[in-house]
Amino acid sequence: MSGPLVHAAWVHGVGLILEDKSWSADNAGWGNIVYPSNTSRSGWVHFAIPTPVIVDDRRLTPTQVGLRVATGSKATITQIVTHDGEKQIAAFTGLKLTGTLNTYYYQIPSPPQVLWGTEISVLVTFSDRSSDAWAEFVSAGIDFH
Repeated sequence: MSGPLVHAAWVHGVGLILEDKSWSADNAGWGNIVYPSNTSRSGWVHFAIPTPVIVDDRRLTPTQVGLRVATGSKATITQIVTHDGEKQIAAFTGLKLTGTLNTYYYQIPSPPQVLWGTEISVLVTFSDRSSDAWAEFVSAGIDFH
């Protein structure tokens, strides 16, 4: 970390954006439950993170991303990627997140100062379209120092 925590910005799961418009998402009040389509079983969901780029005349540094999620047995989170504007600032690959509701945190290596605004993208893979093929997103966020 580079100094004290200045800001933690999280968004509620109801704010997720489906990249694949053939997928469906049910707003459950506490988040969104995402389901695959007949034609697509792997794809991205995105979260736009409210980003304070400058606080007290200094640019902030994103040091950690977080994701609160649960999945059915036929869904797996395999990647989490974050961007500042068009620039990728971290990618966490080879993940196998599945199961009951949990909060996962990942440290951003060599974090840059934020310039444009941040987002978190999550790659979800479903093995089929059975009743256990779902991913429940409660929230996602970034800590800034």
